[in-house]
Amino acid sequence: MKEIKKILCAVDLSEHSAAVAEYATMLAKGLGASIIVVYTAPSLSQYVGFHVPPNTIENFVGEIVSGAEKSMDAFVAENFPGVEAKGQVLIGYAAEEILARANDEGVDLIVMGTHGRKGIDRILEACKLLPDIPFVIAGSGPMEDLCKNCTLPNVKYVGFQTGKALKDLVAGALFTLHLSIWYENCPLALLESQSLGTPVLCNRIGGIPELVEEGRTGILNDTFTPAAYAEKIRALYADKPLLAEMSAHCIQKKDRMMTLERYCDQLLALYGDVVKNA
Repeated sequence: MKEIKKILCAVDLSEHSAAVAEYATMLAKGLGASIIVVYTAPSLSQYVGFHVPPNTIENFVGEIVSGAEKSMDAFVAENFPGVEAKGQVLIGYAAEEILARANDEGVDLIVMGTHGRKGIDRILEACKLLPDIPFVIAGSGPMEDLCKNCTLPNVKYVGFQTGKALKDLVAGALFTLHLSIWYENCPLALLESQSLGTPVLCNRIGGIPELVEEGRTGILNDTFTPAAYAEKIRALYADKPLLAEMSAHCIQKKDRMMTLERYCDQLLALYGDVVKNA
């Protein structure tokens, strides 16, 4: 087993970060390792659609970084007793910056919270590049303020939806976007969209590619940038025959998709085979 001598602990400096710090400290003491504590502040590009002068946003981000640096010093002093720990404030997209810093520092282990990011900020940037295409965004979460405060005329934010309202919204769309930058295993929204006859545009990441029949029930994207998103969205939006074809394939796929009853039948059959051959 590889010796662990350097741990990166990623925090957001919220009240929940203390629990992450406590776990990292426990590991460091047991392993005799040092800790690099990192917080990633948002970059300027993450404030798309705000009708304020760029210098105002720049000053705002600068204040975030300055405040985070001061908070980081206090956070490290308070939450990492008895271990060698240093704090760093990064700027950019958290997942990318954390991995880059871990690589640069030769980190052996990363400790962080489990709440992933969907990348809605990048989707909003793509929306800005496509003023003639209407978008409807549904859902809630830690970045919903970006949607609430977005003033792009082609973006409508409808908040958290469920039941019939959600089904009608998804079924009425030409296609749905599932451009998560997190390694999701089995996002139900992606399966729900296909079951309602609505094709999907997804990032090729995590378990997502296993849920999409590329070119038949959806399109997979390999470059996780707003410009790449915009290019794929524009091409798919313009190809109505392909969308109609994929919608038909989605409806056909629904009959082959796993249901609770089918899952139980297959699981019981598997158990039966195991018992019979034991």
